[in-house]
Amino acid sequence: MVSRRSAALLAAVAVLACFGAQLAWAAAEEDTLQYTEEFLKTKINKAMLQLPMAVRAARNGTLKKAAASAPKEISVTCLNSIAPAPLNWKMWCPDSHATVTQWVDEVGSTHRKITLKPIANMTAQMAVWFMTPAFPKTLNISGGVFTKHRLWHPLDHHDKQEFKLTPGKGLLEPPVLNSKLNENYRPVPGAKNQKHYKTSLWVAANDLALNLPRNRYVLGMEYLGFQAFTLIVEFNDTPKGLVTSVEVILGAAASGYDPKNPTKGVPKIAASTANALLFESVMEPYRKNGDFKGALDAVTRHVVEEFGNLQWFVPEAWGRSVQGQVMKQLQEVKAALIAATSRPEMKDINFDASQAEAN
Repeated sequence: MVSRRSAALLAAVAVLACFGAQLAWAAAEEDTLQYTEEFLKTKINKAMLQLPMAVRAARNGTLKKAAASAPKEISVTCLNSIAPAPLNWKMWCPDSHATVTQWVDEVGSTHRKITLKPIANMTAQMAVWFMTPAFPKTLNISGGVFTKHRLWHPLDHHDKQEFKLTPGKGLLEPPVLNSKLNENYRPVPGAKNQKHYKTSLWVAANDLALNLPRNRYVLGMEYLGFQAFTLIVEFNDTPKGLVTSVEVILGAAASGYDPKNPTKGVPKIAASTANALLFESVMEPYRKNGDFKGALDAVTRHVVEEFGNLQWFVPEAWGRSVQGQVMKQLQEVKAALIAATSRPEMKDINFDASQAEAN
């Protein structure tokens, strides 16, 4: 029979164990910050309750606003990620494979631009092809079968990517393609005060028919009539290979935010007001506790890794595709024509079209 003292001791141990388990669960929850639509809407709605105070502060000249700053190159720690077997490829790092700059524009929105180093075995056409449904849904590579989305980032992506169509804003506008960003952003191993960031957000592909032919795409998330999150991705061919640039904009997108689509964005006075009265109050606590920079750094690492990963499987898939075969043949014909017209005997031929007509 268990004595009263033993029973009391066991009860105390049980209570401490439960308390410890709750602490461990709370710590795990605290170490993970998930950005969902509901999470952001709750934060913005809470900020709206403070709107009268913000308006009063604006009138008094005491409203906090992110100060404009010039682009500055910054350093982002590497994860040194390696894709799981059988892929085993080493992923790219921001410090060694990209240039990262950050600035605050005149309306108070934060920009971070990530420009990757050239990928020698890829072209912009290949990258755009990868972004379209024409790319195979699954690919047999390195002895395994993988989905397109998992190959793009074997550690941070799920097997499938979610899409949906929503009506256009105007009667004559086509439906808008929306993609769900179910992303996982891993913390730096061993680093202090690092959180595990996640996103689960629907974003709209703006003017897809206009942007894709120009080797680019633009994603945005709107709230209260403002595009509060923007992602601009551009693929550019260079003599050294494909250069990918990704620009993240946090805050209201003002007119001129996208130089290639200058009519996009709200008037600057409206964007400045929305940032000062609403969005900045949402972001300020995260600036103070480091989550604002932490989340942007996590996104930066993810972007460099996923777009760097394209070099390991897209060229092989392109070579197997009909598009790739046709382009290869056209390139061979072009090379043959250049070689033929550059021969010395061809240079001596002087063809006079007017004389040919006279004859």
